[in-house]
Amino acid sequence: MNTLLVSAGYLPLSSALSRLQQTDADLASFVVQFFQHASPQDLEAYPPDLLITLARHAWQASAERKPGGRILIVRAAPEAAHGQDILLAVNDDMPFLFDSLMNELNAQGAGIRAAFHPIIAIRRDASGKRTGVGGEGARRESFICVLMDSVGVSREQDVLNGVEQVLADVSAAVRDWRTMLGRMEESARELKKHPPAGLGADDLAESDAFLSWLLDNHFTFLGCRDYVFEAKGEGGLKPLAESGLGLLSDPERRVIRQGSDRTALTPEVREFLMQPQPIIITKGAVRSSVHRRVHLDYIGVKRFGPDGALAGERRFVGLFTSAAYHRNPSDIPLLRRKVESVVARSGLPPQSHSGKALANVLDTYPRDELFQVSEDELHDIAMGILHITERPQTRVFLRFDKFDRTISALLFMPRERFSAEAVDKASHIIADAFNGHVAASYPQFGDAPVARAYVIIARHAGQRPEVDQSALQEKIAASLRSWNDSLGAALASSHLPAARSLARRYGEAFEAAYRDEVEAGEAVRDVEIIEGLRQSGAGPGSIAIALAQGAGSPSQALHAKLFVASAQAELSTALPVFENFGLRAIEERPYRVTPRDAGGFFSMIHDYRLALSTPQPIDLAAVKARFEEAFKAVWTGEVENDSFNRLVLQAALSVREVSALRAIAKFLRQAGLTYSQAYMEDALARNPDVAGLVLRLFKARFDPGLGLEARMQETETISERINAALLDVKSLDEDRILRRFVNAVSAMLRTTYYQTSEHGVPHPVIAFKFDSHLLDDLPAPRPLYEIFVYHPRVEGVHLRFGRVARGGLRWSDRREDFRTEVLSLVKAQQVKNAVIVPVGAKGGFFPKQLPLGGTREEFQAEGIAAYKMFVSTLLDLTDNLVAGEIVPPALTVRHDGDDPYLVVAADKGTATFSDTANGIATARGFWLGDAFASGGSKGYDHKKMGITARGAWEAVKRHFREMGHDTQSEPFSVIGVGDMSGDVFGNGMLLSDKIRLIAAFDHRDIFLDPDPDMAVSFRERQRLFALPRSSWADYDRALISPGGGVY
Repeated sequence: MNTLLVSAGYLPLSSALSRLQQTDADLASFVVQFFQHASPQDLEAYPPDLLITLARHAWQASAERKPGGRILIVRAAPEAAHGQDILLAVNDDMPFLFDSLMNELNAQGAGIRAAFHPIIAIRRDASGKRTGVGGEGARRESFICVLMDSVGVSREQDVLNGVEQVLADVSAAVRDWRTMLGRMEESARELKKHPPAGLGADDLAESDAFLSWLLDNHFTFLGCRDYVFEAKGEGGLKPLAESGLGLLSDPERRVIRQGSDRTALTPEVREFLMQPQPIIITKGAVRSSVHRRVHLDYIGVKRFGPDGALAGERRFVGLFTSAAYHRNPSDIPLLRRKVESVVARSGLPPQSHSGKALANVLDTYPRDELFQVSEDELHDIAMGILHITERPQTRVFLRFDKFDRTISALLFMPRERFSAEAVDKASHIIADAFNGHVAASYPQFGDAPVARAYVIIARHAGQRPEVDQSALQEKIAASLRSWNDSLGAALASSHLPAARSLARRYGEAFEAAYRDEVEAGEAVRDVEIIEGLRQSGAGPGSIAIALAQGAGSPSQALHAKLFVASAQAELSTALPVFENFGLRAIEERPYRVTPRDAGGFFSMIHDYRLALSTPQPIDLAAVKARFEEAFKAVWTGEVENDSFNRLVLQAALSVREVSALRAIAKFLRQAGLTYSQAYMEDALARNPDVAGLVLRLFKARFDPGLGLEARMQETETISERINAALLDVKSLDEDRILRRFVNAVSAMLRTTYYQTSEHGVPHPVIAFKFDSHLLDDLPAPRPLYEIFVYHPRVEGVHLRFGRVARGGLRWSDRREDFRTEVLSLVKAQQVKNAVIVPVGAKGGFFPKQLPLGGTREEFQAEGIAAYKMFVSTLLDLTDNLVAGEIVPPALTVRHDGDDPYLVVAADKGTATFSDTANGIATARGFWLGDAFASGGSKGYDHKKMGITARGAWEAVKRHFREMGHDTQSEPFSVIGVGDMSGDVFGNGMLLSDKIRLIAAFDHRDIFLDPDPDMAVSFRERQRLFALPRSSWADYDRALISPGGGVY
């Protein structure tokens, strides 16, 4: 007894059985047989005591059962299997019990943990009471014990009802099996006796052979019912209720149609019934509850009268056996005729490559489908399959059921793309197209480069929709196409050159996150941009930007992609740029794109979801290109990153137009306008219409493409519109700001705005020449003319108080008010030079991109570069003299007449720059040549010669001499204003070695040395003076007396 369990692989049960043997031998024998053939995994899943309890439960529940009776119980499992239920079914032994019951539980979603299904011989008395196990008179009984997840009280009855019905179906089918065989034999005899009119002898013999083949263990008969044909009206088939057998013994059970009308025939079905073919093979509308949970196979054998007319139908339902599925089609009646017909119609030699391939197609054709398909349908589909096996592709072949209940779909796709997900996706596309649902799907893999799924679509009620099958094919192919394939197809249909090469390069370039989020069509645009970056040879960090409409409000939601070559954009860098364009970044998604064979090149795509920060709508089509140009210019430093950039979107201005307004604002700040730049930015952004009109006024005055008359008319018209628009400005501050912009444009005489290089590239620096007397609220003294120079790298101003006037250019370190600094120099110049020349000129520039933490040489190099840009731009606005003739600057409208005079000189920070300025003038062919800038190698070095300081020092010496003190031989204390880099102060502090400099200050530092060593401090001042640039911060603090320092 125990040996059986040991051999089954479960030794722990032996000891429990030994104890049971001593108390109840029959029960012990029952337990042994109960678990004899159980799965070792199921045995090992539970403790021995629980297993004994299960067997005991079956033993007790089956104590009394009459033959043909059924025991069916669901109860909670013991604590050792907490959360589980036990289902017990006891029946007479018969086929299909276990698999049918398990199919029902699975269909109800039961979570099955273990199953035991022994067949045990039980002895019973006449009343059904058990008298023993085995021995003479014992009958085999089926015990099925299933452990499953608890179904709950609410579903327990549903489970019992379902299982009860299945077991009843099994019983009915087994009970009537032999009778159904007899009915099939009778049908074969009737068909011979009364064949249909018009049916040939060969066809009749083939049909008879098929019925015999079914009887030869190729069909499991589960139900049968007779129908009589009623010819009145449109005709119908009326069921004979008393004829039902097996599953169809229930008069209400249907297998073909689910509607209420069981007799009416559609015209298509009537036409089919009137044909002489005596056998109908199709699929039932319901799944089998017995044996296999698949759609029932339906075989209808027509019945004919003596005259060969249709008299009725005998309908069999069941399942083709496994033997039927494994036989070659050429060995099966009816099927062999179809196969022979297709081979003959193909015209392919059987021994040829294509002939053998066609034979394989037919041999592997879904057997259920082969039974149902017509010869014509089979020929067309088989030839289509043959072609795709030679050239793998995604194709679907459809066949519509004769009764319009189902659609059979043979879905083929390349093996590498075949997956459950792909089949499911294609199946649902077909089901949706034909108003149905997916009833079944059977995948198949072979040696061919294509894989197949046989899909059955069950139609819903109603007329079948008309579907363009070509469009359906394309939709399915598109849905199954891999993202990389879709990209290749999109590239092929695009305008891009070398699409095939691009598909190879970018086919695997995009990461999974990108492919999940972005359609292939959109990716083509990204490829075009990235490839542009790659081919341009742009270095790491180079960018491109693409703006599009985002999901949401048409005007408020935007979407931008920032492409960065071989680098990543920091979020902290990008967000301020977007914000200054008036955009809020809501979300960012970064993707890396790595093209194949690109020499290490990659691109980051930073995908931003954006929203406008203001409610004003925008016209994306009008601003898209302007925004993209402006963003790139800001990113590369060609344009400053400030809130003037909001005007690109809010006023639809170009980046250069915005730069012009920015330059005007920069000038107004230097000219003493008290409002901050941020306030001016807001004023223009809140009044974008006025900002646009200011630009139009500027263009009307300076566009070289306008004639004089048109210019005057346009200027007058726009001025009137501006005046009208200003009346609607609600804020007084904004009104003042906007009027100052208008006044600045009106006071302009010239601009570099329209100037271009010989290649048509706009002048990188925007400069304006003003008639200073026309500017409102300008601090005194007012120059005759002034030129303001603006660029992200440098700003500067040149003030000229007469048509012929000269003066130095200063390297200013006062960013916010360098014009004020220059103006103060002018005032001093007017006093100092009053007896020399009536008027003079002064200029200053501020380098805005000096290297932070750079060396002195790097600092000086950037200063010289800014100086060159400043001086060059001054000359760009100045007339030239060539052979005595005035030559105005190209593409420059002049509102001031001829003005060829521009002479500069050195000043603080530019003492050594005169050669640089003269080099620029000479290279440009400026008429003054190396006389343009005084000083330098071909002139006087203003700082080196110290002319101004030496002249002033004579006055100092006389002043002290009158007090009886000799400054050249006697020590004296000095407190000064300035530093050693200055022309006057620097030279002056070196004109006597008796100077005791105890204090000095400039705008940056305060220098204190209470008790200086005259010789030591003199040498230190000499050192500072010799530096290219210096401040008191450069003074060696170790040389300062106690109590002093630089502050």
